[in-house]
Amino acid sequence: MQIAFNDKAEFFVIDDLDPQKFYNSARNVEIAVWRLSQARDGVGGLFLISNEAAMPQNLSFEREFGKIIGHLDLLSKIVADKSNRTLVKVIQSLATAVFLPVAALR
Repeated sequence: MQIAFNDKAEFFVIDDLDPQKFYNSARNVEIAVWRLSQARDGVGGLFLISNEAAMPQNLSFEREFGKIIGHLDLLSKIVADKSNRTLVKVIQSLATAVFLPVAALR
């Protein structure tokens, strides 16, 4: 997940982040959570005690990792929207630019 943040701890307005890295990180966390929740110990019991089917079922594991996945997805959308806004601004400024005359009028 640290790679998604370009190995940085501080960010500035001019810093550029890749939304695909955040999206991939969210999917990787999902896969890791699924593997952990399906893992079995040597005798066939669930590896994580929090995933026992006891009543009431403890879903804290899924909730906490769900929050992380949700935050990564949100960051992906925010960074992608920032890139789209920049592209739209450039296109709008080119479309509304005032052109100078090339040849003198007679």
